[in-house]
Amino acid sequence: MSKYFQYFVEGKCEEKLINALKTPPCNYLISGRVDVFNVIQNKLSKQRILSIHPHAMIIIVYDIDVKDDSKLIENIKVLKLILEFMNNLKLLYKKYYLINKAK
Repeated sequence: MSKYFQYFVEGKCEEKLINALKTPPCNYLISGRVDVFNVIQNKLSKQRILSIHPHAMIIIVYDIDVKDDSKLIENIKVLKLILEFMNNLKLLYKKYYLINKAK
């Protein structure tokens, strides 16, 4: 399981809810970074993508009352690609390390 958690929440109310559930006495959620960013209405920017920790588990919190979820689907696809890319980099590094260690 990942040590790093990043929560993308839709607004200030969700931010307060997540922060309350992360802290004592609740401790229902694992501690992590909370960013207010509406993944349903906004596209992830390059700057925001670069701020994601390479080993982070990403949790998206949003309301389900929105009819158009095309931006959400697009953002999830981008996040999946980034996570796959980071995992491939880790595998390449491990292979490179093992090859050089054997020499």
